[in-house]
Amino acid sequence: MHFFSPARNTAARGDFVGRTQDTARRGFLTAIVAAASIFAMSTLTWNHASSAEQLQSSEELQSSEEPQPAEQVPPAEQVLSAGRIVKVDIGAGKITIDHKPISRFHLESMTRIFRVKDPTMLTALTPGDKIRFRVERGDDGFVVTEIENSN
Repeated sequence: MHFFSPARNTAARGDFVGRTQDTARRGFLTAIVAAASIFAMSTLTWNHASSAEQLQSSEELQSSEEPQPAEQVPPAEQVLSAGRIVKVDIGAGKITIDHKPISRFHLESMTRIFRVKDPTMLTALTPGDKIRFRVERGDDGFVVTEIENSN
């Protein structure tokens, strides 16, 4: 059993055939390297041209006389959370709310007891009411600072 050996095959085929195959391999590898280089250069050129266009368009936007109105997204502290009242305890100043996720504090949907900033906010609320509310993090837990009845 004979294993492939470049030296043995070259000697068996003759010196001319071995050199021809080596030259063909080198030519093929050279073509691959050249193609990769051309591709890389065209990609870099395209990125450079794209960057130049972006720079030019941004300069045109800055030099325009009319400012473009910016899309206003309310900050997280201005967004109200949604929920349903389960229990109201005016004397203790607490409310139990079955609420949707509160992403600002990474709270999942759950039923939770909250303290309220002002117990008078609870007077018009009854269990089952759908509400929107604002929660702040206090020193000793979460505090409801605003409640809107959604019924």
